[in-house]
Amino acid sequence: RMIFEKTALDEPTALRVALQATMGLHAAWKEGMVHADVKPQNILFDKTGCAKLIDFGLAMFVRDDVPKAGVWGSPYYMAPEQIRQEKLDLRADMYSLGASLFHALAGRPPYEGTEVRAVTQAKLKFDAPAPSRFRPGLLPATDQIVGRLLQRTPGLRYPTYKSLEGDLQKAIEKAAARPLSAVAPPKKNIGPGAALKKAVYTIGAMT
Repeated sequence: RMIFEKTALDEPTALRVALQATMGLHAAWKEGMVHADVKPQNILFDKTGCAKLIDFGLAMFVRDDVPKAGVWGSPYYMAPEQIRQEKLDLRADMYSLGASLFHALAGRPPYEGTEVRAVTQAKLKFDAPAPSRFRPGLLPATDQIVGRLLQRTPGLRYPTYKSLEGDLQKAIEKAAARPLSAVAPPKKNIGPGAALKKAVYTIGAMT
């Protein structure tokens, strides 16, 4: 609701939410769990304004040997390895967090389209753009964090949540030291296509 009402969040707020969500994912990962459905709708706030991850309905333990049948997740935010039905680890959740952070900053997901297959195939074939392409003035450090999270190859993302937390904290400090006017509003707000609004959880087996 915050994203769609305001089009996009200010940079320090978006980074702080990402850091708090990362801490939640880190806690889950310590128990051997992958959330598998990180997206803006699954990040809520408590009475103190702290971000909390919800909806572990698609979550799985890495010790499980039997993958879910078909492709389950949210097309805008799921990792390429989810689309390929590969075994998931913390890096899949990192990708989804990166896509959510991109949306919070740029006012749109990294890949747009009115057809589910077009969106999922695009993220298999093309690198995600930098959020500053749609939101001029974002810190280079913010672009770098989002870019690393959205790497199509899992091995090119952050190796641990601790390393991601460190980079997010540094970026928050830099962003908080600048006036909010240093970052322009998003160039264009392209909302989800009608076909994708209904494709929230299952998008079927894809090859």
